[in-house]
Amino acid sequence: MTNKVTKEWYVEMPWGKVAMISWGESSKPPMLLVHGYLDTAATFSRLVDHMPDTYYYVSFDFPGHGKSDHVQSGPLVTQTLLTEVIRRIVDHMGWKTFIFVSHSMGFISGIYYHHAFPGKVERMIIIDPAVPVGNQYYVIYDLGLWYKSNYQEYYDIYNKNDAKLYKYEQAVAAMMKARSLTKEQTEHLLARCLVPTDYGLYKMTFQSAMRRVYGTWLPEYTLEHVITSNPPPTLVVNATKHNLTPVMVEIANKLLKTYTEPNSVHRNVYVEGKHDVHITSPREVVHQITDFLNCTTVKSKL
Repeated sequence: MTNKVTKEWYVEMPWGKVAMISWGESSKPPMLLVHGYLDTAATFSRLVDHMPDTYYYVSFDFPGHGKSDHVQSGPLVTQTLLTEVIRRIVDHMGWKTFIFVSHSMGFISGIYYHHAFPGKVERMIIIDPAVPVGNQYYVIYDLGLWYKSNYQEYYDIYNKNDAKLYKYEQAVAAMMKARSLTKEQTEHLLARCLVPTDYGLYKMTFQSAMRRVYGTWLPEYTLEHVITSNPPPTLVVNATKHNLTPVMVEIANKLLKTYTEPNSVHRNVYVEGKHDVHITSPREVVHQITDFLNCTTVKSKL
């Protein structure tokens, strides 16, 4: 474990500010860490603790997450908005190239970015992408259920104020249960998304609109083209346990086939645990990442 200098600041976006955090020295090769659904940059803090000092680690909270400003209420937010956040951050940092690290939903936004701006991502490290990719099944094959669970439910509670207040112990217990984490791990995550209010109570900063972020409605052949078109050298870190249905597993495997087949470009590994293996088993995940980054035989398809 190393002691990296930590810095926090904000980047202006057209709708408000995005909260940034970095670890390490900006003179070193950059690595952008992108969190997933209803998460924050804090999801990577335990991972970065064990990463080498040879990189400059930068992360951020998506709009409506953590310390970032909310977006204006309106139509449902798509993952392509999150891709625009990535574009603006990379431009703000002035990076010509960088290493991309994502957890879960962050992969979808990242692969859209790579497809739109090829050559910027040197290498890609994706942690348990099967969940967001598998969810594309409902967009493509079960439009009725997708519509009801997104638009109908979203607008049925559109004007509802759901700023639920918690006692600190209640908030910790709720997230521990939802994500199968220890108390210590949970408190790391809550550091960026739980704020005190009056009477000793706390509230989550997650915006209601962000509970219905959905994958861009692309037909399967288009999504497959986006995922498989000249991807950079990639490491896929899979969790061994998940709650995906068989049909979700089937489409996830099909769309991620480029990454999971043995070849000289990509690596596909497994780490024991559930979806948040980068939090529950950071040392093992870091071992896989550093092996991949130190490998000089990995060749690019570009």
